[in-house]
Amino acid sequence: MDTLFPGAAAPADAVSQVARPPAAVGWREFLRGLADELDAVVGPSGRDSLLHATGCRMARLLPVPAVASMQALEIELNETLAAIGWGGVRLSLLEAEHCLILSHTGLPRIGAAGDPPGEWLAAVLEGLTTATASVIIPDHLDRM
Repeated sequence: MDTLFPGAAAPADAVSQVARPPAAVGWREFLRGLADELDAVVGPSGRDSLLHATGCRMARLLPVPAVASMQALEIELNETLAAIGWGGVRLSLLEAEHCLILSHTGLPRIGAAGDPPGEWLAAVLEGLTTATASVIIPDHLDRM
């Protein structure tokens, strides 16, 4: 039998920790505690700045390849969001205004944390999509 510890049987609780999905090992509770603490310590604007910056870092960790069309961009963004379990996005281009609209659904919730309630992670998503778009969009917007 393969074990986590060479030469010894793995303790039963170590094996169960490895086999559990992430939500089962307390991530939701950790994130809710973090959400409450950030809100209490730095307030909504400080929280949103921190979470936006976190989303920008996530974009660097989850690079989306350059694409030649808005349809391809939407597919790539949805692949990235699906990989982290963060829902999906629909893109719309308002050509006259040179404006790209991202309509997102399925953002994970941390209970009712955030304003509006349940939207605590929205600033992370904004940072993620803004950083991704700033890398991809400038070179391709005119062709979409």
